[in-house]
Amino acid sequence: MLVLFFVMQWRLSVARMGSAAPATRLLTLHRDQGALAPLLLYLHAISFGYAYIQVMSVAFIGLVALGLLQQPLARLNSNRLNTAWLVVHVALAAALPLLIGYHAFNAFYYE
Repeated sequence: MLVLFFVMQWRLSVARMGSAAPATRLLTLHRDQGALAPLLLYLHAISFGYAYIQVMSVAFIGLVALGLLQQPLARLNSNRLNTAWLVVHVALAAALPLLIGYHAFNAFYYE
């Protein structure tokens, strides 16, 4: 369930890499689906877990929080701040699949 969610969220990045035109519809979907992310995490696991699972959960919630901060930060018209936001948002989004893959491996291996 959450893997499908991440694939859907990464569509925006793939679309932006493929063309220079803004993907307005995908951006709207990305934001709307991102707002539902905490609910999906809660449905998957009701606690933050321990060790790397806690890191993964906090990174996931941090990614959502950064997404919610995008509009207010954009209104400040600070290129540095917007660039820093984008770098951190993309870095967390890139790190999560690695943590999720490790989590999935452990879940299936030790099941």
